Amino acid sequence: MVSLFLVTVFDAPTVLPHQPEDVHGYREGADQGVAWQQAALGYLYLTGQGVPQDYAESLKWYNKAAGQGFPEAQYFLAFIYFDGRGVPRDYSKAYFWANIAVTLDPVSPLAIMNGRKEAKQEYLQLRDDVAAKLSPTQLAATQKRCRQWLSVFEKRRAKK
Repeated sequence: MVSLFLVTVFDAPTVLPHQPEDVHGYREGADQGVAWQQAALGYLYLTGQGVPQDYAESLKWYNKAAGQGFPEAQYFLAFIYFDGRGVPRDYSKAYFWANIAVTLDPVSPLAIMNGRKEAKQEYLQLRDDVAAKLSPTQLAATQKRCRQWLSVFEKRRAKK
């Protein structure tokens, strides 16, 4: 599904090569709350690049970045729950994070030039694939949770 971890916001490089020596630097930034570095650590632990593969550690770092509104982390959380990578498969959680990623991912003309249009299409595709696995009742309840999460997130962001 995804071969490279692309990052185009939050002053991150366009493509992260994920070498073993990167882990220390990413951890420093992640511990200081840098969302793209938290997501990078999540990816390293998910794939076992430079660190032993550890789904729980991956989930921890992705959750931190996702909570800050980082769409790539939200997408990967959706993928993890959709695929059941180290967690029980949970289509409601997968839809939740995919929908949040779709909502928060900007697709401006500059973003399109940087390849973000393709990433947004991946987010939409995953969200739609997951939605097809939910009952109408589950989908409505999950959409309600998304609206609530986004409302709290926007209030937090407005205070900064």
